[in-house]
Amino acid sequence: MKYRVLETARLVLRDWRKEDAQDLYEYARNPEVGPMAGWAPHSDRQHSLQILQRYMESGDVWAIALRECGKVIGQLRMYPDENRGKYVAKYLSYALSADYWGQGLMTEAVKAVIQYVFCRLR
Repeated sequence: MKYRVLETARLVLRDWRKEDAQDLYEYARNPEVGPMAGWAPHSDRQHSLQILQRYMESGDVWAIALRECGKVIGQLRMYPDENRGKYVAKYLSYALSADYWGQGLMTEAVKAVIQYVFCRLR
């Protein structure tokens, strides 16, 4: 499933692109980021490239980019709880570069995604 581009005051949530590999590696290698999101830190750029390829193929993970410069600083995915039905319950997973923690950016991104998923997709 390909999502539409979502924009907030400070962010753009969009599909992943091949040129995002370095940005993904920069935040995903941090040992404080991955484990909090349920995955191991990326060991090298090749690992990030493999993950990026999966994101691009699945089309269900938004890249979170800074609106002002386009740098990707995180990711967000919302998907159905298969045990409860497509529209009954959703899971949300995310990761954000530690450099941007505490600024309300993920709250901003999550609000935009919830608005999109629950108000526009139904």
